[in-house]
Amino acid sequence: CMATAGVSLLEKRRRYSEACDILRQLLGGACCAGRRGGWWTRLSINTEHLGRPEEALEVAEAALADEWVKTGDRLSLQRRGLRPGEAPP
Repeated sequence: CMATAGVSLLEKRRRYSEACDILRQLLGGACCAGRRGGWWTRLSINTEHLGRPEEALEVAEAALADEWVKTGDRLSLQRRGLRPGEAPP
């Protein structure tokens, strides 16, 4: 997916806000269901880079509600969603 490559380029240039915009558009569509977990993870990480840790946790929680997120991505997102001092599930 060309948009995913564009997101990577924006992230390398530390243009996290623009990368988040594209990721939100991708997640709002119905293409590439197998990539959704990775997109959610990147959206959470980029949101954190923007200095919005609470919003990053909300993104991780929204990702866990997405039925298309695969098991491996789901585990990664669950770890990202842990608040400091919490034990893993």
